[in-house]
Amino acid sequence: MKVNIARVFLRLLFLLIAFLGASVESAENSSAKPGPPQIGNIYNGHILLDDKRRIVLPDGTWEVNNVFEDRMHNWHASWKVVTLVNRDPKTPFYLTTVRYFLISTRDWGAEECHTKSNALAFFHDVTGTKGSLSVCSNFYDFVDPADLLNVVLPSKYKFHWAKALSKLDKEFVRSLPAGLVMLAATANRGGGLYIRQEVLLDARKVGVDPATFRYNSAPNLITPGIEMLGKWRLNYVSAMAQSFLERSEVPAATYALSITVPGAPSDKLAKNDLGPTSEASNDKFGEEALVKEKEAAPSKADLVEKDSEQSRAKAQALALESEQVRIKAEALARENEEARARAEMLAKENEKERARAESLAKESEEARRQAEARIKMLEETAAKEARAKEAALIEANKKIAELTEQAKSANKLQSGGEKSNKRKALLIGNDKYQTVTPLKNAGTDAHAMGRALSAFGYKVWVKTDLNRRDMHAAIRQFKAEVEGGDEVVVFYAGHAVQIGAANYLLPTDIVGSSEDEVKDDAIQLQRLLEDMGERKTQITLAMIDACRDNPFKKSGRNIGGRGLAPTAAATGQMIIFSAGVGQQALDRLSNDDQDPNGLFTRIFIKEMKAPGQRIDNLAREVRKKVVEAAKAVGHEQVPAIYDQVVGDFYFSQ
Repeated sequence: MKVNIARVFLRLLFLLIAFLGASVESAENSSAKPGPPQIGNIYNGHILLDDKRRIVLPDGTWEVNNVFEDRMHNWHASWKVVTLVNRDPKTPFYLTTVRYFLISTRDWGAEECHTKSNALAFFHDVTGTKGSLSVCSNFYDFVDPADLLNVVLPSKYKFHWAKALSKLDKEFVRSLPAGLVMLAATANRGGGLYIRQEVLLDARKVGVDPATFRYNSAPNLITPGIEMLGKWRLNYVSAMAQSFLERSEVPAATYALSITVPGAPSDKLAKNDLGPTSEASNDKFGEEALVKEKEAAPSKADLVEKDSEQSRAKAQALALESEQVRIKAEALARENEEARARAEMLAKENEKERARAESLAKESEEARRQAEARIKMLEETAAKEARAKEAALIEANKKIAELTEQAKSANKLQSGGEKSNKRKALLIGNDKYQTVTPLKNAGTDAHAMGRALSAFGYKVWVKTDLNRRDMHAAIRQFKAEVEGGDEVVVFYAGHAVQIGAANYLLPTDIVGSSEDEVKDDAIQLQRLLEDMGERKTQITLAMIDACRDNPFKKSGRNIGGRGLAPTAAATGQMIIFSAGVGQQALDRLSNDDQDPNGLFTRIFIKEMKAPGQRIDNLAREVRKKVVEAAKAVGHEQVPAIYDQVVGDFYFSQ
């Protein structure tokens, strides 16, 4: 009974693997649907662009390696460029690139073919121009595969060829054999339709010496391989033109290319025959090509006169064929060795599987319970994920609604000119202290913050190096400007001390002989915040960059301590200290630091420019980045945040 249960479990496992494999196969076959090619698509025979228009492909299994659009010199439309790599090693083809466009124009006629100086009519420009149609093709040889990246083409094509091959795997390029050839074919019709295709192949696999394709050279003997390759070119280029320009479906068998070249033409060669009885002879491109081909071919009399040269060519062909047979034999031997190794590996795996099956038979009941528990856990996990996604969707919809409402509110404020009138800021920076340690960049920080706030529509008052009288006057003047519903920012950079539970901002003429004198002459921060509260502001943001060493320490006066005391924010207020209790705020990160602003100010100005960032999130992000920057130089500085803001506030939306 246990053995039967184990078999059932294994069967279910195999069915699951088969199902997953079918899913993958289905995904791969999806590239056969009509439409423009995408990277990773697999094609056999052709690329179906729409219901009827096709791009034909040589024998093989072709994978899309690169797709992009580009404009070459002054063409009337952008090229669509596709690079494909052949994954079938049994064919003589390695890769192909296709450039085409489908946009028509009345001002553009069919291009004529360009004459090439190669005496072998089988391989060069025998299709020619017919009416409004032009179909041209040529063969080029590659002594070194590295020439792929510097192909001998007109200079206007070099850049685009290199770009088309830019995603090729380096190992693939290094694996290419020497002596490759390339078929370059174009087909176009007056009005704008145009296609150009390059096909890279190994001519030796069909018994042809690559040197045959060099300019000003032609063999003295038309071998079966040469005849086969020449006729394949005519059929393939004709099929390319018909499929793309005429939207005709051309069977792949009419332009297939055989690898094996026996003494007589193979079956595929017979199908490619361009004689009077072949299908290709009725092709509107192939018929005209055949006439030119026969006119260009050597006569029988010439062949008789060069009998000895023919014998030599035959001997070379036989030697080449013998080398190919040897290479195939070595490949078969390697395949046999690999097959033997795989067989041994499979035998070992089968033994392991048998042992695992016996183990499963002994523990089948436990495996069944575990499977049921696993299924239950997966179901619960899926349910949780579904609920989480649903909750996330609800939250996203809420956020969208909030942002929409905020955008409407922002537009309303902007159209009415209200926002700039309701935003006001007082910025004080004290550097030039008379009796305590002077500072260097407090005034610079105040001006920098003022410029940043002005960019967000604030009306700013920037005051620097204020004595007691001027500092009180500036605060009284600002308080008079503030109205109910205003968005207020108060920024202070300079010295401050903690006396008892209160914090005091120090004017530049502070003497500080005693704590009572400091209380009388300095500005109590809490009193300043209470003044803003009395004006019924919508929000008051106070930024105090004054957490430095006790300014009275060097003069021997024991007044206050290092840093500022914790404070309390009233409703609608947020208070940010540049450093926490007992910490010192950095003016610079090192002696080489060229930034004119203190650490807290420079980071706050940068972060406030990020659009759509709410003030509480902005404050936390500033604290995080200040901590990271200070820690990088071995210093501890954690800005303190006291937040009682009601509703949402943004510098920029």
